[in-house]
Amino acid sequence: MQGTMKAWYQDGNSRSEMEMAVTRSAGLANIAILSLGKEPGKSYMLNETDKTYTEMKASEKTDATHSMDNYDVVLIGKETVNGYACTHLKLQKKGEGQLPMHFWVSKGVQGYAELKKLKGKYMAEESMYKAMVAKGFDGYPVRMKIAADKGEIQMDLIKSEVMDIPASKFSLQGYEKAEAPALPGGLDMEKIKNMSPAERQKMMEDMMKQYGK
Repeated sequence: MQGTMKAWYQDGNSRSEMEMAVTRSAGLANIAILSLGKEPGKSYMLNETDKTYTEMKASEKTDATHSMDNYDVVLIGKETVNGYACTHLKLQKKGEGQLPMHFWVSKGVQGYAELKKLKGKYMAEESMYKAMVAKGFDGYPVRMKIAADKGEIQMDLIKSEVMDIPASKFSLQGYEKAEAPALPGGLDMEKIKNMSPAERQKMMEDMMKQYGK
């Protein structure tokens, strides 16, 4: 499964646009997710073709389930990835059957001070980021890699830049509310959003077994 994602962040608002090749038969899945700073705990999935949106609420999670103490953090070393000077870390969530995750983080990412405020949303769990900081490691992920039964799942940051963002990027104006849409490959974005990192990992591994190559 391959794809690309573009994201915009400003004043507590964020928007992500993803294009994923989910399966050979389904073709591309085009997904946009909008989160507004004035509406914490809620986000919107946008259908750009029909100009509709679906509300999604974050699941309630306990501090015990998502504690930074649930992670072991190991320093692998210093490496350069996509032109960024990075710290390579291995994170292992405690528990049976948990596969290791590798992060290459850098403070040299443009706009890092603003991106840092959103770390909990885009590193799957805020507790994961806190575990890294507690060990003395900080930075935005330039590369994330998860081991899987058939190969690896990898996400890379290609470019970060500061720009003027039109207000329309963070607006629902022109969209109508709709029921949750069916996505190619049977993806349910609300379920995906509320999954733990381990659950997302298992879902992607299953998809690789079924559709991979």
